[in-house]
Parts: sequence; C-alpha cells; structure tokens
Amino acid sequence: MPQKIKIALVGNLANNFYREAKSLQSSETLEAHLFFHRVEGDSTRLPESDEPNLAGNYPTWIKTYPGFLKSKLGLLLFYIGISFPLGKLNREWISRFDEYDICIFSSFDLPFIYFLKGKTVFRATGGDMTILPLFSWLQYRKLMGQSGFKIAELKQIIAWYLMRKLYNSSIRAAKYVDLGFGRPFSVAAEKLKIAPDRRIHQFRLAIDTTVFRSRSKDILLKKLGLDSGCFYVLMPSRMMIKDDEILVETGQWKASDNALNGFQLFLDAIPTASRANVKLLIPDRTNSNDLPLAKKIVEELNLCENVIYIKGQKTDGFTRDELIDYYSLSSVVLDDFGAGWYGSIVVEALSCGVPVVTHVLEEDMNKVFPWHPIQLAKRPEDIANALLKLFLDSSYYDQIKFDSQRWVLEFHSNEAISRNYENIIPRLITLDD
Repeated sequence: MPQKIKIALVGNLANNFYREAKSLQSSETLEAHLFFHRVEGDSTRLPESDEPNLAGNYPTWIKTYPGFLKSKLGLLLFYIGISFPLGKLNREWISRFDEYDICIFSSFDLPFIYFLKGKTVFRATGGDMTILPLFSWLQYRKLMGQSGFKIAELKQIIAWYLMRKLYNSSIRAAKYVDLGFGRPFSVAAEKLKIAPDRRIHQFRLAIDTTVFRSRSKDILLKKLGLDSGCFYVLMPSRMMIKDDEILVETGQWKASDNALNGFQLFLDAIPTASRANVKLLIPDRTNSNDLPLAKKIVEELNLCENVIYIKGQKTDGFTRDELIDYYSLSSVVLDDFGAGWYGSIVVEALSCGVPVVTHVLEEDMNKVFPWHPIQLAKRPEDIANALLKLFLDSSYYDQIKFDSQRWVLEFHSNEAISRNYENIIPRLITLDD
C-alpha cells in the first residue's frame, strides 16, 4: 500500500482546520494532523468549541504547540534581513513541520512559512491577508477607531512594523496562497505581488453534519427561556457597521445595519397580528465591534420589542456548541451583507437546516458551485423581501430548508472535503517538482 501523504494544518481560526483535519481521518491516501495554540479570549479556536467532550481528551492527530515564538532582537534582525535568530528560536517546530509533505497555515501561525523547506500553503482568512502584512500604523489606528499617534506608543509602533515585515515576508514565501474568493483578498494579493501562478482557489470549509444538526426545539425553548410559536431570526456574527473605506477594502465590514433595516422593513410588510411573534436574536458579547451602535439603531427603528439579546457562558461570545442550540431554534439566519463572501456561519446554519440570507456575489458562487440554496441579498429591501418570502411561503421555505442540508452534504461535509483534499493535495505536491 502506498505511503500516505502527510499534511500539517497549522492554526485553527474559527475551528476550521479542526473540521478539515477531522474529515481526513478516514482518508486512504492522506494523513492529516492539526496543530494549534491557545489564543487568550478566543474559545472558538478550540476543538471543544464544536464538541465539548473533546476537552482534555484530544485524539493523537490533534497537537497543541506554543505558536510562533518571537523576541525583540530576533524581529529587529529579521527586519534588516537576518532571519537566523528567529529560526533558531523556533527550531524545534520548524523541524517538526519539515517532516510533513505539505503544511497549510493561517492567521498568527503563518510566520513559520518563511523558515520551512517543503511545500507550504497560506490560507487567507481575513485580516491575516488584508491587514497584518500591509497596514501602516496610522491605518491600523484608524481601523481601531483611533487617530494619530502618541510618543508613548513608540514601542508599539516599532513592534507593528517589525511584525508587518515578518507577515509580509512569510506570505510571499508561501508556495501557494489560497485566496478563496472576495475582492479584499484579490486586492491584497496584488499589493503583496503574489504571482498569478501561486494564487489558488481550491479549499472549502468543512462541517461535520453529525455535529451540526438540528436539536429538539421543545427542550431548547425551556433551556434558553424562549417562547414557542415564534419566528426567530438569528444574527450570530459580530456586529460590523462602520463603512469607512479602510474597513470596506479589508473586508472588516458586514453592513449589519442593512440587516437591521431589512428586518424592520420585513416587520412592516407582515400582518400586524404576526409581528409580536417575530424576534431577532442578537448575541450580546464583548467581541462584537459595533454592538453599541447596533443597539442604538434598534432603538431608533423601534425594534426593541422584537429584538432579544442573547448571551453565552463566556462574555466574548458563543462556543459553536452553544450556537447549535440557537441555529436549531431559528427559522432564518442573517449573516454578512458587506464583504461579499461567506464563512463558517453560513455552512453551520445550513447544516442545521436553517435558510441563510447573506450577500455573496453570484458570479463567484457560479465559479465554484453548480447550484446553491443561499438567499442572496444586500440592500435592506432585498433582505426584507428574502425574509418575507421565507415567512409567507411555507412550501418554498421547506424546499430551501431541504436544499440547505443537501448542499452542505454535497460540497462541505466531511466526505466532500475529504474528496476535495484527495484531489488537490497530490497536485500541489507534484506541481513544479
């Protein structure tokens, strides 16, 4: 039997690499290991966010590690072209990763790419492509809602530019850069001068349909203290409303206000007697950029009686296991109406059989999929119309619900992702050899 191709998936933003590695455990041609380090205040990077029973009980293919280690001197020397000190500091893990046939990185783990000898892939996930390797300190300050700089911040400013050099150089060193789809990524690729033959659009998000599936509503209603007989609309993503040019260009914008305005138009369009039983569920969490602004809009639109702010066990947000409860109770999920791509929220909700209304460019979807069930909308009027059709037409709603789970099974399930990897990885390894 031929030896399996060894893959290291390094980093675990939103648990995506965990799901992909899990999907490959039954592969006859690939052997996948997940490496991740714990990021304080971000429980969504932990495998147990999806499956609580994994806490303290990881299988052997899940491996924790300390992340990319840095020193002030090492970063300074790297900036002027001397990489040896940082390489020496991370020698143990560089050697470990070099044992794999191919390594796939994302987010804060990507600096390893610069130091590895073998085939590497950088998977762009957001700011790791559009912000960290490109922004000036002033741009970063503006992104954080601040302006100018102070002398007291001099150390932070220096650290920012040293890290930017490290991220920039590492992405450029990757053999392949997977951009998914979305204009912010393609713009960043141009700025980073990533050669067209190194740009790929191959990987898809994985979802375990045996984990992300609908749970008993009766039990959940009692558990969460919600009323039965309501049409629940869930907005699980972070609130991102400010539309400064810098936010739009980097994909740090979800046009969440469009969703709120669309929900208000939807309420106005349904019979008065039905309105009290329509509720919008919004996570009340610290990791939500524009939540205070969203609450202000809710008040201005007179939506207070139709909005329920929900909380998880931790203040920063929900684990995926907690979100499954809310997916199971919801009739519709509203996601992102700004950047024009879709992420884990969409596949999670669809896997639970919940229709999703979001903004994705149809032309991009057509490049990748022969069909899809996503209800495409961007403007408040479009969002309202999508909600109205799902609310009023039960046969249409049932069909979209059925198609949602069918689409996930066909393109994002463990089996589908495993097949996709088995097609992609051998080609990436042999290409240019």
